[in-house]
Amino acid sequence: MATILWHPDATKQIFSAAGKRWEGGSGKPKFLFHTTETESFPRYSAPPHMTLHPGIPELRQHIPFDLAAYSVRSGKVDTMKFAYQIEVIGRARQVPLYRADPWYNEVAKLIQWFYDNFGVPLEFEDFTRMRFGQFAAQRRNYDTVDAFSGILGHGHVGRGIDSHWDPGRLNVTLLEEILKGLAPPPPPPSEEDDMFLPLEFGDGFKDGTTLQHPDYNGGKEFTTDRAFKRSDVRAVQEMLRDAGGKLDLDGRYGPQTVTSMLAVLPSAADSKGTVFHGNDWTPLLRKVITATTGGSGDLSRGDTVILS
Repeated sequence: MATILWHPDATKQIFSAAGKRWEGGSGKPKFLFHTTETESFPRYSAPPHMTLHPGIPELRQHIPFDLAAYSVRSGKVDTMKFAYQIEVIGRARQVPLYRADPWYNEVAKLIQWFYDNFGVPLEFEDFTRMRFGQFAAQRRNYDTVDAFSGILGHGHVGRGIDSHWDPGRLNVTLLEEILKGLAPPPPPPSEEDDMFLPLEFGDGFKDGTTLQHPDYNGGKEFTTDRAFKRSDVRAVQEMLRDAGGKLDLDGRYGPQTVTSMLAVLPSAADSKGTVFHGNDWTPLLRKVITATTGGSGDLSRGDTVILS
């Protein structure tokens, strides 16, 4: 359960209906998006977790994050675990017309905060088909909503029960562009760009490269913890290319290298943590050498490999 109960920049505004215990659902975190259909802060009989007024801007929180909001009917359990419900002041019909500054900018900041603090993925449901009606094309049943993790709208939930279509046809492309600008910049590349061979073990550096591959962790992005210097990575890349891998010899531990490792190494699936995170390259390199040179791959720290 979340350890953060209150958003540090939000004003507390507590209503008599102050939340219920989380019950039911998979617990996959969601940012459940509403529009208030008003021009100012409303009064609630069934409040969401938060209300955002982008035009001021001002953020109010009505329910702590260890309790569920119940401002939407889902079809089974209205207190679905970790569905964080956010009302944004605005009208669904006007959402496509709002400017980036301030409406979309403030919404993006809040989405980024939920990603950073509660792990809500920056994945969006389809907002292009948003329409009013209990059986509108975009509306999902309980199980489909429960299985989803990311950003969705009131108009996506409660098939056959709810007819609301807020927040309307959200400009997801614009939001994604703003979110890219909010992400911290990647670390600069290592200055080590020497090209000597043979391959040496043990001379690693902190990399922090953000990578993504569909065969690892459901395609979610992750950050490498450690990688060898560029000359060592390039040596591995050359072996992978000799074995039929399609990749640039750039000395960077990136998606092309990862993909080639999966293609070339028969047992890569047995050690994806090693293949992707690079915390300990020795087991990985043993497999690369065995698969590409026919050698035993029996290496110790400090050993060298002569490439033909």
